Amino acid sequence: MNITQETTFSLDRHNLNKQLCFNSSNGYYMFLNWVSSEFDLFLQEESNGLQVYFPDGCLTIKSADKNNNFMANIDLQYKFLEKGQNLIHKIEALHSLLLNTTKTENR
Repeated sequence: MNITQETTFSLDRHNLNKQLCFNSSNGYYMFLNWVSSEFDLFLQEESNGLQVYFPDGCLTIKSADKNNNFMANIDLQYKFLEKGQNLIHKIEALHSLLLNTTKTENR
């Protein structure tokens, strides 16, 4: 599993970027559904991937196909770095849970 992370700061927002890998497009869309349901109390837009708007920031997830590998580009802009990192960890936990769930279903 290849995961990359980058953190930058611009204006009054911290930008946290991450890439997550998936076994198939079905896994990617299941991940979007899980993330969407995790943050269902916040305003969301699902026209191009998923965007979730928080009072202190915004989460964007878009797909990227890299050498027939399904990737999710995750961009989180958040006012407070620690809270943003907690959200990224929550998303990573969902990704890990999804990978473990799909591995057990394939056995």
